[in-house]
Amino acid sequence: MGHDDLTVSGTYSWDDMPKSSAVDPRASVSKINGHGTTILRGEIKAGFKMPRHDHPQEQITMVMSGRLHVWSESDQEGTVLGPGGVARVPGGMPHGAEALEDVVLFDVFAPARP
Repeated sequence: MGHDDLTVSGTYSWDDMPKSSAVDPRASVSKINGHGTTILRGEIKAGFKMPRHDHPQEQITMVMSGRLHVWSESDQEGTVLGPGGVARVPGGMPHGAEALEDVVLFDVFAPARP
């Protein structure tokens, strides 16, 4: 796809997106749904733990700042992601995370989340 082939059907600013803290007040998220993907921006306070869970979507997590310990059923020990770190979790695989510091991250889910 060349530069001239790019079409934009919507533009957004994360600063203008509504934030939700439905899971826990220490984890604030904003999301944009496309036709086949969801991108989520998360701001997570140090000490927040996302307990073991799974979902049908594949998830790719990209840490922008801070340190995040991530683990999955296939890697119980897990690893610590810092700025620029990326983790991929196949759909249906149980996984979890803990913010070791305040974290800003992006999650991409495919197919799109409800």
